[in-house]
Amino acid sequence: MTPEELRAKFLAFCGPSRFRKFASSLYRQSDNSSQFKRLLFWQERLWERFALACPTAPTDVQEIGSCLEWCDLHETPLVAGPGHQPIDLRYSKLFEVAKESKFPHGYGWLGHHCPACRDACIAWINANPSECRMPLHVIHDADWVALHRMDHAFKEYCKQNYMPWDDICPGDEVWMIDTGEGPTHPALVRDGRIVPIMD
Repeated sequence: MTPEELRAKFLAFCGPSRFRKFASSLYRQSDNSSQFKRLLFWQERLWERFALACPTAPTDVQEIGSCLEWCDLHETPLVAGPGHQPIDLRYSKLFEVAKESKFPHGYGWLGHHCPACRDACIAWINANPSECRMPLHVIHDADWVALHRMDHAFKEYCKQNYMPWDDICPGDEVWMIDTGEGPTHPALVRDGRIVPIMD
């Protein structure tokens, strides 16, 4: 069975969503390695069911990985490295729909990605800022933050709102943000981007 035939049969067996999840979850031993790690439990169970329906399907994880590490949308192999995932992307159902249909292998920190999907993800986010942008409006501008930087009340305010008080730099502002997954809340913003809490 050729890789093309295997992909077509597996895609028909489990559908685009599970095919893409399976492909995205294939991890190599390292970014520069051609050796894949073992399948995850859910992948093993799915592949066992597929092998019953397609007895000529390979069972070796290396052969499976080399065939299925593939973007079915753009008909191209996935490449090592993360997709696009800005830290200040607001969750929205519209983004999830677009991700599934327009860039299924273009978003995410881990694994492999499709360069065409990654470009499409960046383009969609840039074209839909109202769906994607977390910062809503400024609460305290840079001048106010600089003036109150050492105030005990402002320090406590930062702690209560999980803002990195120790990391405040000249020009930082406090904005109200919307993550799309709960109530709005304040956050430290630097050059238009949210400053995350670092462990």
